[in-house]
Amino acid sequence: MVKKAFGDNIIRFFAMMSVVINIIAWLLAVTTLMRQPSPIVLHYNAYFGVDIDGDRKWSLLLPGTGLIILTINYALALYFFKKSKLAARIFVGTAFLFNLIINLGIVTLIFVNRV
Repeated sequence: MVKKAFGDNIIRFFAMMSVVINIIAWLLAVTTLMRQPSPIVLHYNAYFGVDIDGDRKWSLLLPGTGLIILTINYALALYFFKKSKLAARIFVGTAFLFNLIINLGIVTLIFVNRV
């Protein structure tokens, strides 16, 4: 069933791009945010400024969440592929969009935490 699902060009494209984007998220978090002195800004609000600051290890929560969502959505896509290709494509596309948003959040954290 995995071969059939990855035979679909749309699913294969979004699956590969999601994995690449999640790897980029991990690399960005580890190479930049983990090198910042603790505590780092974890949440910034335009109205109030810094809302949440904490230890550097909490910055790994974003790519970790992306990996969990990626795994769950891929499992659901494989489960629903036999029943509906559209549902499988939606699950894989959602994982792609979610990981893009995760990367946007990590880049924002990098800019906020510049010393």
